[in-house]
Amino acid sequence: MQSDGWTIGGVVTDNAGQCARARRILSLRWPHISFQICFAHDLNNLVKAVLKSDFSEVTKQASDAVNALNASSAKWLVEARTCMVDTYGYFLNLKQLCETRWNSMHGCLHRCCAFKVRLSY
Repeated sequence: MQSDGWTIGGVVTDNAGQCARARRILSLRWPHISFQICFAHDLNNLVKAVLKSDFSEVTKQASDAVNALNASSAKWLVEARTCMVDTYGYFLNLKQLCETRWNSMHGCLHRCCAFKVRLSY
C-alpha cells in the first residue's frame, strides 16, 4: 500500500493472545505505526459481564417481553404497533437482545422503555 501512495498510521487487531504477540513483533519492525486492540471487542465483553451481573434480571425481562411480542405477530404485535402509532405517530421495531452485540442491549432497553410509557396508560 505504501508503494501506492498510502500512509499507514495504525492497525487494529483482535484481542487474542497471538494478535498481542503479533502487535509486539510488528511494532518493533514498524515503530511509526500504532498497533491497537479492538475497542468493540472489549465493549462486547463488558456487555457479556453486565448480562451476568445483578442487572441480568432486568435484561432477561426486557428480552422476554420483546421475544413474546415479536413471536405473536398476529395479535399482540399488531396491538403494540397500534399503541405506538397512537402515541408517537409512528411505530418502533422492538429489538432483540444479543449478548455479543453491545448496541443490541441499548436498543432493546431503549425501545422497551419508550414502549412501557405507552403501556402504562
